[in-house]
Amino acid sequence: MGCTQSSPTSPELASVPQSKKEAKFAKDTNGMAKCSSCSGVFVDTLGANNEMELRQKKSVHISSSTKQNWYPTKTKPNQDSCVAYRFKAPDGTSVHFIAVLDGHGDDGHKISQFVAQNLPQMVERKCLQIVPDGPTMDRGDIEKACFDAHAACQEILLKKTDIELLWSGTTCCSILIWTGGITVCNVGDSRVVMGELVTSTTQDPGGDEKVLFAAKALSRDHIPLRKDERDRVKKSGCRVITIGQAVGQQEIDEDANEHMWTVSERVNEKEGDERIYTVDPPRIFVADGSYPGYQFTRAFGDLAGQRMGALIAEPEISTIRFLSTTGLIVLATDGVFEYLTDQDVIDVASLFKFPLDACEAVTEIAYKNWRDKDVRTDDITITCIHCNREDLDPMALSMSVRNGTRMVNEPPHEKQSGLPNFRNLTADAIKGYIRSGQLGMQQVRAGLRSNESFLFGESDLMDIKN
Repeated sequence: MGCTQSSPTSPELASVPQSKKEAKFAKDTNGMAKCSSCSGVFVDTLGANNEMELRQKKSVHISSSTKQNWYPTKTKPNQDSCVAYRFKAPDGTSVHFIAVLDGHGDDGHKISQFVAQNLPQMVERKCLQIVPDGPTMDRGDIEKACFDAHAACQEILLKKTDIELLWSGTTCCSILIWTGGITVCNVGDSRVVMGELVTSTTQDPGGDEKVLFAAKALSRDHIPLRKDERDRVKKSGCRVITIGQAVGQQEIDEDANEHMWTVSERVNEKEGDERIYTVDPPRIFVADGSYPGYQFTRAFGDLAGQRMGALIAEPEISTIRFLSTTGLIVLATDGVFEYLTDQDVIDVASLFKFPLDACEAVTEIAYKNWRDKDVRTDDITITCIHCNREDLDPMALSMSVRNGTRMVNEPPHEKQSGLPNFRNLTADAIKGYIRSGQLGMQQVRAGLRSNESFLFGESDLMDIKN
């Protein structure tokens, strides 16, 4: 796995002033997986409307964390990558490119590293060709530059002779933060989610107002469960069926498949706390065989899938305004989201003042879920960006929120007993509880809503911290 932090003109990231190392490497408590982290602070600030506002605003913190996969009988390299890159636009303002990538196949790690090292510079090169029709760049120009850069990167990648490209590839989910907003480019099933600062009124008689983070998805996974992606794949002549159907264990019923997958897609995209998991999800197979079984529809590399017409490397691109309510941005690979919802990730990340703590906590709780619910773990990588957070106390936030209704959902007082009060815990202690298995997602949700005193013993806390 590679985490790249670079800029052609000046250092991209400076050391974070909190006595934290820029990079560290540690073993998991059971010694089975490794975790590495890096952290920094942007030299100038994101999301201003012009260069004058950039100079007036405060810094924005960014950190990344990754944890290698674990298999009981074999060792695989960490195939995830992440990158943070800064360059100057034609109008003189700063542009920040941030991405996470998830490789797959024998040489997936090489491909994710290749794209992480080359795509940012290609985006820069295309952006520098923009001739602004006015004082600032246009959204359409930026999005075209990103699209062309992805195409150029795929073209160069496919010419590589020292990488196995037939059955290897990578996802890439990136954001470009510039004076016009946040441009999101997605290829595959990695994801970017924003934590939006909102104010909600509780149902208590006093009607107290609480500030909270509501998760807002800025990308959509490219998977066969999506009808538009499924329809595109079928036009190529490939089949979209389950593994059971591909090997003849189940009868292929196209109408039943479409109904089941449409319902699952609709429920999964509904804003809320829960997600439907399909035991045997739709996959991509050739018309007359039981291979390759892709569970994604877009990727860099994957020459076999590209030749079938099933896979493409075209990014899905959108741009939103960078607002004062943009408090948190998370980019993560699917190892994070396999057992955690978008809101789960935002809830945990919002607990911490510094993004490095947020990254490590999300990484640990995602890893714990894999170990509890599966026979192996995936690579887990997350990049967290804190924005507009200088005067915000994380412990003053209410994290109990449903995206759709944005209603604070405080439990009755009598049901709060026995729950930890996160206000009395340090970042290291919270991460320690997650890492040790004493704190799961349900406890995190409940603890965030608890007004009880801290009920774990001091000796227990010391044992975890030590």
